[in-house]
Amino acid sequence: MTEPTHPTDRYDLFISYARADNTDGWVEVLCDAICDEFRRVADGRELRVFLDTDAIATMDDWQARIQRGLASSKLMLALVSPTYFTRPWCRKEWEDYCRYERRHYLTGDGIAPVFIKDVDESALPADVGDWWANLTARKYLDFGDTYAAGGDALRREDVRETLRGLARQILSRLVRAEEVINSVAILPEPDEHFVGRGDELAKVHKQLCDGGVGAITAVHGIGGIGKSALAYHYAHEYGHAYPGGRFLIRAGGLTDAAALQAAVVNLAPALNVSLSRELKANIEQAYAFVRRKLLQGREKLLILDGADAPELLRRRCRDESLPRGEHCRVLITTRCGGPELDGLPEVSVDFLPEEDAFDLLMRRRPTDDPAEREAALKICRRLGGYTIAVELVAAYLAVHPDIPYVG
Repeated sequence: MTEPTHPTDRYDLFISYARADNTDGWVEVLCDAICDEFRRVADGRELRVFLDTDAIATMDDWQARIQRGLASSKLMLALVSPTYFTRPWCRKEWEDYCRYERRHYLTGDGIAPVFIKDVDESALPADVGDWWANLTARKYLDFGDTYAAGGDALRREDVRETLRGLARQILSRLVRAEEVINSVAILPEPDEHFVGRGDELAKVHKQLCDGGVGAITAVHGIGGIGKSALAYHYAHEYGHAYPGGRFLIRAGGLTDAAALQAAVVNLAPALNVSLSRELKANIEQAYAFVRRKLLQGREKLLILDGADAPELLRRRCRDESLPRGEHCRVLITTRCGGPELDGLPEVSVDFLPEEDAFDLLMRRRPTDDPAEREAALKICRRLGGYTIAVELVAAYLAVHPDIPYVG
């Protein structure tokens, strides 16, 4: 295990593996080879790796030694084998990292699976289907032949070239995560229980790339469907596209262009902009000053959340009071729709599909009991995919583990 130079530093890479697959030290040799190739592609930068080689005996042991490294690692390398899927500690590492993945702004890209032995899916334990599906859905490497040949095979030039490609992939993801971490974010923390909405997130990103300004609106304009959660999750998930910062304006109570301009001016401290007393006294001039700052430098995202006053959405108000352009994209959430959007492109947020609602319940209060899972599905159907209702039920059951889904 390589330690960071300071105990509060983060690791770059956590290596998850079954201890039985390292009886001859192959995993340690692989770790050294990856670090060597990383230095080559990263101009001498050292890769900080958490590799624990001691046996895990108890949950207290796991929490004391492993979880710290897992929680502070930006990426996970999963060395997959038939044995890997039989080890409860390996599963726990995967489950916990999936939650941390969003905190590192790498959802879907934070785990790099490397198959070191052939795995017969039909021979896997019955309860690892979600684990297997998650890993095989990601971009992975097949190192089965290399593992079988022993540590010396890791020195072959063709293998080194493959490792070099893995090192480039690791570097790219680290740079992406670090750009987000280092950018300003005036946002709520990432929601580790956010589920689904992949199509909507992709549409929002395309919409903003194409036009620079867009609206997220709920079907029929109802509240509690997940508009704000989608906007915040987009800002975290696509944070690498906005290295200049992501900024939030809560628009509840704003009714006209003057109020909106004042709200933009209030972003000045987050933008490291100092306004003189004279400038503060003239909102229009102060807005013009802050607007220029938003339109300069690296790409930024401005979220206008809860813009439910139709006046805020009118083209004239948008033109006067929303700084948007090549370096500043604007995302609006609103209950308004149709003509009230005055030509704004929109992404409709509908009810959660049943499978996503079920996933949300299972993230908060997981169970493997068939009767309990069936009862949870029935709850999702009764709630009709109404997001806030599913979240309230999930949160309640999470803090009341004595209350069953069956009832």
